Amino acid sequence: MDKTNRPVKNSALFNAEMRHTADTVKRMTMTQYNTFSMKRKLAVLVLALAMILFGTFSGTNMGIVILGLGCFILMGINTRAKMIVDQILKEFNGSYPQLRYHFTHSGLQPTHVQEEYPYRDMIWLIDDGNYLYLFLKNKSGFMVDKSTIKGQGGADGLKALVEKQTGLPWKKPFNLLRLKFSDIRDIFRLSGAGEVSYTGERLDDRRH
Repeated sequence: MDKTNRPVKNSALFNAEMRHTADTVKRMTMTQYNTFSMKRKLAVLVLALAMILFGTFSGTNMGIVILGLGCFILMGINTRAKMIVDQILKEFNGSYPQLRYHFTHSGLQPTHVQEEYPYRDMIWLIDDGNYLYLFLKNKSGFMVDKSTIKGQGGADGLKALVEKQTGLPWKKPFNLLRLKFSDIRDIFRLSGAGEVSYTGERLDDRRH
């Protein structure tokens, strides 16, 4: 039997697809990075702005140097994330995953692996308008194209199911320039133990 059409263990309430391109790989990676590493970016932003302010008002030669350094740090705030994107795109070498998912009462089942990812293992849900992102305890995640969702109620129906089963609300992606107090609280909660491991990204399994 073709690996993309294995029988579903439990009855699927919703079906969805994710046909990746270079753009969606970038969106997934940036969303994942900003979800779990925004604390670092926020710290860098505060440091850079402090250096720029000091340099602007110090009136000294050292102040000019610090001003320049602060501007340099600010311009490179997304450098780490861009490096990760470039690395992942290089690994895919133009051959991007074409994925199918089943959503049951108990979890998410990718059709190309014999494994279910239970809703209880999900820790963060994001809706950016076009795609849904479901992140797991190990900080890996799934990206779903909302326009491909089939089931009662479409994308809204799936969101309601996942929200009910996880007990989590759907959030918008973090935006460094439009952070609210509640976002900052969430950022510190999600930052966890530190650096995210990108080797576990579920774009999905790159062997398929």
